[in-house]
Amino acid sequence: MRMYLYNKKQDLLKFSIISLIVIACVIYLPHCLNRDDKPNVLLVSIDSLRSDHLSCYGYKRNTSPAIDELAKEGVLFSKAFAQSSHTATSLSTILTSTLPHTHSLLEWGYTLNPNLSTIAEVLKSKGYKTMFVGSGINNLHGFNKGFDIFYVSDNNSHSISSRIIKFFEKNLNKPFFVWVHYFDAHRPYTISYPPARSYYSNLFINDELYDKEKELPVIVKAGHEKISGRHLYFGGIPEELYKKKRRYIVNPDYYIAQYDGAIRAIDNEIGRMLSNLIGLKLDKKTMIIITSDHGELFGEHNYYFFHGCFLYEPLIRVPLIIKYDKIIPRDKVINTQVSAHLDIAPTILDILRIDKAKKMEGVSLLGIILGKEKYPCPYIFSDVGHAVKSIINNEWKLIYTGSDNTGFELYNLKNDSAELNNLVYSEKNKIKFLKQKLDKYKHANFQKPVFDEDGKTRLRFLRYIQ
Repeated sequence: MRMYLYNKKQDLLKFSIISLIVIACVIYLPHCLNRDDKPNVLLVSIDSLRSDHLSCYGYKRNTSPAIDELAKEGVLFSKAFAQSSHTATSLSTILTSTLPHTHSLLEWGYTLNPNLSTIAEVLKSKGYKTMFVGSGINNLHGFNKGFDIFYVSDNNSHSISSRIIKFFEKNLNKPFFVWVHYFDAHRPYTISYPPARSYYSNLFINDELYDKEKELPVIVKAGHEKISGRHLYFGGIPEELYKKKRRYIVNPDYYIAQYDGAIRAIDNEIGRMLSNLIGLKLDKKTMIIITSDHGELFGEHNYYFFHGCFLYEPLIRVPLIIKYDKIIPRDKVINTQVSAHLDIAPTILDILRIDKAKKMEGVSLLGIILGKEKYPCPYIFSDVGHAVKSIINNEWKLIYTGSDNTGFELYNLKNDSAELNNLVYSEKNKIKFLKQKLDKYKHANFQKPVFDEDGKTRLRFLRYIQ
């Protein structure tokens, strides 16, 4: 009888231990499997951000302390090129890893090629919770393909970050892919949330880079150019920017300082998100990518405070920073020319050991990051979608403009990074060679754009449509 009771107690103890182990496995094992095998992905794109206005890219103003720190913890590409100078085209290239003539989402109101897979779709099929939160992307039909949560807000970066932080807190036990698109650095460079507006708006006013004596004429609507349906202000400050919020300021340095302040405000929000990841102990388990859709012109070629239409360096040289502690080396700079937008999705999928979709045209940058291989693509293509396209081959860059007798501009970026000396007449052999390569790069077919009323209102505000 005693032996029976002893055995019964022993069996009960074993059962209790086994039950606790089972319960622990149920609670913690999925978490471990998700985290070890499926790291999170946080993709941050910043509208209109020139890479040369970030401190980690050599800018003298302290615009980006959080991004700078992230760059020290990962890899920075110094020569990353956007595939367009237009938001709709660039973001769609990131989404699909296809060139503009393939994805067809060239303009507001256009529709994504339905035969393409998106990075969100691929990750969702592998168990990821997918989310997009951003501003300034109204009327991109099909862009939400593959996202469980798709939220287009106003340009309040603080509320966008808060929404993402809540998402982090609710998804601790499931791998996620989050794409956030910040908009504050887009013209008119207005900090959108009141608590920080005055601080960041005035942060760089009258500093050592600010020339109080500068003046430019105000270019009124009746005196501006119109190219490919877009309005360009040549030689001065756009009237709409001059009158915005009754500024009436003719110093271009004022608007550049406002732009830099907007970058710093966005950087603060990025820092807030990263601090939250650390607090939730997700920072070591999350891959982070920073980039922008395109840059902005600040007087280059005498165009001020504008993007789109052209493919000059300030418009297509974009930041590209990747951090993931388990694989990516720390504090590494790569000077190889790469197609920033085309290669983001294949790189994410390669790091996650997931095959890229068949129609993705980009390549993974992982082998280059680890020093195991060279960049396999000798040519980098970009396209505005308005009869303007470019090709870069090492130091040579050919732009097809269709706007003058020759229709071409040729620059040697090694000797002329500001693109001041057009060599189209003196380098005929180089023109012929690059033209043959560029001719193989097709133009996308234009569609008939479709807008909803809210989208029209938003695009009129941004001066994208009349």
